[in-house]
Amino acid sequence: MSSDARIQMDILVIDDDPRILTSVGDFLKVQGHRVHLARGGEEGLDVLRRNAVDIVITDILMPGVDGFEVLRETRRLSPGAEAIVITAHRDLENAFRAMREGAFDF
Repeated sequence: MSSDARIQMDILVIDDDPRILTSVGDFLKVQGHRVHLARGGEEGLDVLRRNAVDIVITDILMPGVDGFEVLRETRRLSPGAEAIVITAHRDLENAFRAMREGAFDF
């Protein structure tokens, strides 16, 4: 395998902010990944139920289904998937909670 070979992954990005959703999704697509975009937790769980993914990137604070519920359902529906949490809020308690529930925190 050449050193330029990249691993293509299926990545689900969930965020209620369309600017974040688009910019993260576009970046990942340029890197060669298959990207699913969801505008909130409920839509994200629908995508997760229909698609096998390698990574879920989710915002924590979203109306309705929040990122913590997304993390729990990711573990149940796709236990092999990694979860990465993104948030614009500086809330250490939520960051620690997300890590306790198995997420990488950025």
